[in-house]
Amino acid sequence: MNWSVNVKENSFDLAGITKDRAEAICEYIQNSFEADATIVTVEQIGTELSDAMAIRISDNGTGIPYSTLPDTFGAFLSSTKAVTSIKIRSQANKGKGRFSYLAFTSCANWETVFNDEGTHRKYTIHLDSATRTGFETSEPIVCDEPLGTSVTLPVYNNEDSDIFVYSSMKAKLLEEFAWFLYLNREKSLTLKYCGSDLNYSEYIDNELSSETKVVIDSKQFTVSVIVWKSKVANSSKIYFMDNAGSLKQCLNTSYNRNTADFYHAVFVQSTYFSKIQIASLDDEPPLF
Repeated sequence: MNWSVNVKENSFDLAGITKDRAEAICEYIQNSFEADATIVTVEQIGTELSDAMAIRISDNGTGIPYSTLPDTFGAFLSSTKAVTSIKIRSQANKGKGRFSYLAFTSCANWETVFNDEGTHRKYTIHLDSATRTGFETSEPIVCDEPLGTSVTLPVYNNEDSDIFVYSSMKAKLLEEFAWFLYLNREKSLTLKYCGSDLNYSEYIDNELSSETKVVIDSKQFTVSVIVWKSKVANSSKIYFMDNAGSLKQCLNTSYNRNTADFYHAVFVQSTYFSKIQIASLDDEPPLF
């Protein structure tokens, strides 16, 4: 079935879709965790000598309900307003993340299994750079497979494949997701790359990092201080999130990251922040 995307062709060029190939992979991992996945796997399919080399990101999340396609794949938010580099559930790239494949390939193919009133159904989605204002799907069919989604991205040349060298990509994924895995450690989330589980402890100092719960005016706040073992882009910030994990506000801490070798971030989570509108990092208005 052919679908249309509610967007003008030139909006893609103005929307700030990432042009970084490693960042594109992170976008799809973020989508997986936002779909309540507990296991996300990134793997290479084939070799540089084969005709079928690709990157596949798979998860055990809730899948993509067919009925939601007009509001997900059929909608496109072109705003370029930067919210923060911490992206999980920030909605900073809502409606754009699925187009991240444009950073290094010409098409992307999804296979997803969703729950339709107690019945599992499976279908495919195909996006192509030649027709960015449309996409194709198959008809959902009944299946007995578990819920989840996989997206496959063809890799056409050695320059693209080089960025997925294990050591460099592992470092990128840890910088992007170590904090998220740490904050959700009780859920036993797993991020696998090329067959290996990524360990957030390689990036985060467990002895110095801590979590505490406080009650202020009958509202509970969970405060987590994360200390990284080395300098990262997300240091010296305080992130305020609601209980669903949606990022609402970000402020600088009192430590200047340029002069203090204390690489840290503070995450404050509470229902108190649910009604606060997402603001730009550059604004930094008072939160209270």
